[in-house]
Amino acid sequence: MNNTVTTLTQTQTLADIDNQNPVIDTTNIIDAEYTITSEDIPHELSEAKELIAVNDNTFPTLPTDPTALPQFITVAKKCVEAETKLLNVLKLNPDKYKFALVRAQRHAAILLSAELLLSEKLKGIKTCRGMRTDIQKKKMLSTFKLLVKSKKEIIKQEFNLSPRQARDIERLTKDCVLQAIKFAKENNIIPTRALALSKLPKREKDETGNIVFTPIEETEDKVFSSEEPLYYTSLFANVGIGTYYLHNQNIHCAVANELLEERAEWHDYIYPNAEMVQGDMTNPEIYNKLVQLHKQHGCKLVLASPPCQSFSKANTSKGKSKDIRTPLFRTNLDFIRDTDTDYALIENVPDFLNAKPKQLKELLGDLTIGEYIKQELENMGYVVNIGVYSAADYGTAQDRKRAIILAAKKELGLWKFPKKDKFRKILFEAIGDLPSLEPGQQDPERPMHYALDLPSCQIECLKHTPTASSAWQNKKEYRPVNVDGSESCAQFKASFSRKDWNKPSNTVLTDSGSLGGMINIHPGRPLSDGTYSDCRPLSILELFRITGLPDDYPVPEKFIKNDKLIREVIGECFAPLHVARLMTTMPNKSKVKA
Repeated sequence: MNNTVTTLTQTQTLADIDNQNPVIDTTNIIDAEYTITSEDIPHELSEAKELIAVNDNTFPTLPTDPTALPQFITVAKKCVEAETKLLNVLKLNPDKYKFALVRAQRHAAILLSAELLLSEKLKGIKTCRGMRTDIQKKKMLSTFKLLVKSKKEIIKQEFNLSPRQARDIERLTKDCVLQAIKFAKENNIIPTRALALSKLPKREKDETGNIVFTPIEETEDKVFSSEEPLYYTSLFANVGIGTYYLHNQNIHCAVANELLEERAEWHDYIYPNAEMVQGDMTNPEIYNKLVQLHKQHGCKLVLASPPCQSFSKANTSKGKSKDIRTPLFRTNLDFIRDTDTDYALIENVPDFLNAKPKQLKELLGDLTIGEYIKQELENMGYVVNIGVYSAADYGTAQDRKRAIILAAKKELGLWKFPKKDKFRKILFEAIGDLPSLEPGQQDPERPMHYALDLPSCQIECLKHTPTASSAWQNKKEYRPVNVDGSESCAQFKASFSRKDWNKPSNTVLTDSGSLGGMINIHPGRPLSDGTYSDCRPLSILELFRITGLPDDYPVPEKFIKNDKLIREVIGECFAPLHVARLMTTMPNKSKVKA
């Protein structure tokens, strides 16, 4: 028998775990003595005769074209399944059985090697986030088309894999495949993808606490007024949305920090008198400069909104537990300590308070992040008040819940949460007066009121979706589909859903232009033909309004057509009316009037 060694530098080790028996390409090998024919199969097992057509002593050659891997895997899998079933049903003498088993193991190892190669290929496909990029869009008066396919479409069209198949194959690693092959050899079984996946290290899940923080509120409305200006430092400033109204209370931004250059430039445009320090505040040079400027300008207040992606439920990424932004709240605490500021406000998503990330186990011990921050601030001499409140409680037509930590020096007293509004502002009050828009249309009188273009199949789907309903509840012919007509595999259950006119909007996220996001679609208005208008996500102007911003909120000319950037900064902001109300209850008795 002439064995042919394959020239697979990446897979040779996988199929031959002990480096003694080379990977064998059996494409051209015929061994009459050990060939299993239909005559070897008893009559009562005649159903297995079909397997002979697959197991005719030929095994496909591993292709060099990555797009041919799925087809190779399909054929190779049938071969391995045939060999496995024949091993289970035929009575062979020990020598024949051993030979057949080893051959099946080697074929299965080659199959796993192919799946590993495909795994690496799939991992290399870039993910397109936000609005689909293979459809026609219209931004302002300019129309353009981007033909970049999403990862899901590439997997479907080029590799003919379902999302589930792709996920399983993509999870494979060289180590887990090697372990599966070794385990199979030692236990005289056939290595499989399921066996390889079982060898993946178990992911240690983040713990979550169940601490309930009881906030203390004012019993009456307050108004903050000050003859002398109060200066603050804004950390993780975004573009300054949250602090937009503070100048009305004689509270002014003197120092700001933002990591991203575009956002820092936008912040400078709105706050020209503030000193922006752009860059990573964990960099000692930038951090020390911020501390120096805070003291130099006589700032008495620190506003900090550390990134929330690590704690947000909307973030379903498996890697969020390793996010390098997770410990940034610790840098905030260092800044408060080093500046000895009078007041501090820390804001994040609600899950932030009870998070216990495993990467911070050494720092937190058995405490949640909320408990740890409270303990640290109290040790610095602050009175701390913690609660979870929605922007909808304070004049904003958006139910945007946030965990808020208020801290004031002991000699100043407790910083209470403001009294909630008796009634919530509903979506219709905020945007009901704006004219309807269909995909691709532009309001000639309002530059920021425009609608992104959408494919006709999705427009048709939304036409038949009533207000406050999901397109998934439509008749079958009007349910969500992809541009090619295939069934949509949107990630969120709330995708393709219209908002409710009679409630505040749900939380606006960074992907507010996507139909597959978290209830992003305009509520719509019923039409005479039984369909609904406004088959689109909210416009930028509508997002301004439900965030609590004015129609003329300043956007630099260079960013006015950057729909993606504008949606991102709105999706990550602290609602400005909410911030302004929090300032009314700062404990400075000489300056607070009932």
